[in-house]
Amino acid sequence: MQGIQTGQRYEHKSYEERLRLLGITSLGKRRVRGDLIQVFRIVKGFDSLNIEDFFELDNGGGHALRGQK
Repeated sequence: MQGIQTGQRYEHKSYEERLRLLGITSLGKRRVRGDLIQVFRIVKGFDSLNIEDFFELDNGGGHALRGQK
């Protein structure tokens, strides 16, 4: 029953206010964070995906990796 009571407490608050009160980030920010973690895993070889399917390797210009458009 405590979960239902907690939900009712925040029922009439805005999405942003509920996030702030609960101390969590928005879904959009969580998705971006997940995407960044996945990129890290691909680049570092933790996932068995071919890095060249996601990035174009470049030996010049100061950056080792460039995202494809």
